[in-house]
Parts: sequence; structure tokens; C-alpha cells
Amino acid sequence: MGFGATFEAQAQARPNERANYVRYAAFKEKLLAMAAKGNLRRDSAAREGFARDYQAEVDRLTRFAGSSVESIWMRIDLVHGELPADAKDPKAQKISLYRVQDIEQDIDALGKEILSFREFMSSNVEAFQHIAQKFDQMLRESGVKAKSPLDASAFSAKRDEVERLVETFLVLLSDLYARARRSKNNKEGGDAVWVPPESFQRKTTKYWVKAE
Repeated sequence: MGFGATFEAQAQARPNERANYVRYAAFKEKLLAMAAKGNLRRDSAAREGFARDYQAEVDRLTRFAGSSVESIWMRIDLVHGELPADAKDPKAQKISLYRVQDIEQDIDALGKEILSFREFMSSNVEAFQHIAQKFDQMLRESGVKAKSPLDASAFSAKRDEVERLVETFLVLLSDLYARARRSKNNKEGGDAVWVPPESFQRKTTKYWVKAE
């Protein structure tokens, strides 16, 4: 199975993310149409149009990657703000056991999304490279010297940023999961820590004692 088929199969396996992948098949069709038309040496409009479309695709995916990173940070921050730091944290008394269980599931899901996002970035960098190589090869075979090569460096740089952040994200999620587990155990009484009441209310009971 070639790269194109593998790439499309990977994209189809993620229907919710499919629209955010490089439109690899569409670019491949454009290249085939240009090759079939011939006379690429004189057809500067076709060459320049392909380069513009390629750059627009790079910009689109770079923006999506940037917004995805921001979304991950925000989701981690939301969980951090909701989970109590320890049993003495006032939030420990307010958060319910069911909510803690939901947060655990959210953390698991976010961890899987982060790993999937890293794979998404790497696959799309490779897709851009394949498209650029095919375009460059077609130009050489037509005796055309490109003014400048197709450039996907902005997206590649974003991929490198994501690679550096993945470990940070996973460490933060691990810490949040540990806090969620402690909160859950405290709610269930597993390793509960006694927290003194904020105010003391004295209760007394009076008894009549019969004198001897």
C-alpha cells in the first residue's frame, strides 16, 4: 500500500478529524491533470495556481494546529481549576463523587486525543512533503526551474512544537489524574483525611439523676 492509500485510510478512520487533514487526493488529482494537459513549461498560471493552493493548505492546517494546542491548554486548565488540591481544599467538600468520575474519564479521553493529535501532525507533515516532491519532480521532467520550492516549514515547525509539548501535556494529565483519584478515595472513605469543621457547635444533654 502506497503512502496515498495509507494516508487516506488513516484520515477516513477519524471521521471527526477528516476535514482537517491535508487534501492529499485533491492535490494528486491536480498534479495528474496538469501532467495530462502537458505544456507545463509554458503554463505558468497552472504552476503558480498550484503553489498558491499548496500554501493556502499549509496555512489552513497551521492555524488548526495552533488552535488545537490552545484548546488542549484550556481543557487542562479547566480540570486543574475544578479539582481540589487536597482534602483541605474547600472544593473537596463541594465536588461530587460522580463529577470526579466524569473528570477521570475526561482526562483519559484527552490523553488519547493528545496522542492522536501528535500522529495527525506527523502524518500531515509527510503528506506535504510527498506533494512537494511530486510537484518538483514534474517540473524537472518538464524542464521547468521553479522560482522557489513549495514551503511547508510553518506547519513543520508547529509539528516540532507539538512534539515538545506532548510530554508536558501527559505529565500534567498524570498529575491531574492522581488528584482526581485522591478526591475519589476521599469521597469513598478510602484514604480520607480528617478535616476539622470551620465552626464548633456545642451540644449538651441534661439528665435528671435521682439522689440516693
